[in-house]
Amino acid sequence: MTAHRHRHPLLPGPQTRMTTSPASMRRKEDPRLVTGQGTYVGDIAAEGMLTAAFLRSDVAHGTIASLDIGDAGTAVGVAAVFAAADLDLPDIPSEVSPVPVAGMSRPILARDRVRHTGEAVAMIIAERPEQAADAVDLAWVDIEPLPVVIDPRTAAEFRPPIHPAAGTNVVERFESGDRGSGWGHDVEVTVEVVNQRLVALSIEALSALAVPDGDGVLLYVGHQSPHQLKEELAGLLDFDVDVIVPDVGGGFGMKGRIYPEYVALLAAARRLDRPVRWLQSRREHLLTGTHGRDMVHTVTLGGNRTGRIVRAHFDILASVGAYPHVGAQVPTFSRLVAQGLYDIAEVTVSSTTVVTNAAPTAPYRGAGRPEAACAIERAVETFARRTGLDPLEVRRRNVFASADLPHQTSTGAVYDSGDYAAAIDVAAQHVDVPALRKEQIRRRREGRIPLGLGFGAFIERAGGPPDAGEFARLRTSASRVPPRCEHRTTCAGRATNPMTGLRPARQLTDQSEPRIPLHRSE
Repeated sequence: MTAHRHRHPLLPGPQTRMTTSPASMRRKEDPRLVTGQGTYVGDIAAEGMLTAAFLRSDVAHGTIASLDIGDAGTAVGVAAVFAAADLDLPDIPSEVSPVPVAGMSRPILARDRVRHTGEAVAMIIAERPEQAADAVDLAWVDIEPLPVVIDPRTAAEFRPPIHPAAGTNVVERFESGDRGSGWGHDVEVTVEVVNQRLVALSIEALSALAVPDGDGVLLYVGHQSPHQLKEELAGLLDFDVDVIVPDVGGGFGMKGRIYPEYVALLAAARRLDRPVRWLQSRREHLLTGTHGRDMVHTVTLGGNRTGRIVRAHFDILASVGAYPHVGAQVPTFSRLVAQGLYDIAEVTVSSTTVVTNAAPTAPYRGAGRPEAACAIERAVETFARRTGLDPLEVRRRNVFASADLPHQTSTGAVYDSGDYAAAIDVAAQHVDVPALRKEQIRRRREGRIPLGLGFGAFIERAGGPPDAGEFARLRTSASRVPPRCEHRTTCAGRATNPMTGLRPARQLTDQSEPRIPLHRSE
């Protein structure tokens, strides 16, 4: 990706290389970024560049009765105004594996109905940002409100459905095994854990610049998965798009896929034959997302008084907002690691994914795995307290033994290796648990401020989805021309860096040959 981006004159040349060692490895990006030498989409100036702004819905659900963009089109500095009919672009398909849900596709601009607050209804293109913003205030959309559903608990049976063509608000149902009835264990607990909806608040919001380039368009965009984005755009547009990623001001998962604004921007640049840039405002960011989490995990555990858990059922309920964006895949990631580190003889999992009148969701900081870890750990803690045993000891008694790995879970995940009991022991060595337990009792007895002591364990999968298109290629070269005889390694990878320290991490990964100094690795 680095070689690609440096071909274009709108981006600066390669950054200065630092010399360091593994013991004092520092992020190579930092000196340039903290001294104001970064190049983000907002820093790129293209000749003749226009600015895009969007008229957005101020209601969560309703039908569009009328749209008046006439005054906006004649405002000072306005180059063009587009409604859905003007662009005539295909919808973005729903993103649910393995088969997209019919009738839940996402329009680039809303046509006859809006399904969440902040959904774009029209696009205004102007010479300057303030002119585009002023013109948005001159546009008007009249929306007749419809019933709104936000709570995923009521969404499945809510009528009328948000997407009439789909006939349902249910995106996906999954069952792994039969929960059955009449468990009858000595100890049974049920815990509900709500992972509330939140916003992936990166320093840089969404940003994109579309620049006409011959028969195609260059798209400069802050993004985490540019190759995936290029493939998605190719399925929607009839011209070539070259995706270029400059510096990225954080991503957290929200910058991982396609957005309607990107498609509208590309179409506008193509029609006007001028560069068009959109920098999402913080208000837009908060309104339209993508958002994260919004899942409810209900965990039921059954076992005996010795602290052994023998049966578990996990029920996952997820809202993906108004459209099944890439967030519709997150419940799958939760299911895979639902049982955590624990060797439970009988495990069943069910999940329901629904649409609601909220902004679409996307992966956020762990993408379903933190939600699953929180749920199972809360349940195990509750189970331990019900037995009267030490929660740490209950965890030790239930984790997979190294000899029992690899193990395939009922949801398809393969736990390949690990020594989970040893990991718990290492963590416990850093805390004087008996002393803290005594202090807890003393404080309760004396009515003082309570002291908490909690433990948590999680398991993380390696690698991305099979269709992510990531790869790495390692090339080693040698120079034997005196006086500098040296080896150099070059690692080429199909990945981008949303300011998470990818370059030094990749360099450390390259060090398969210890005789090659770190600063000779690129």
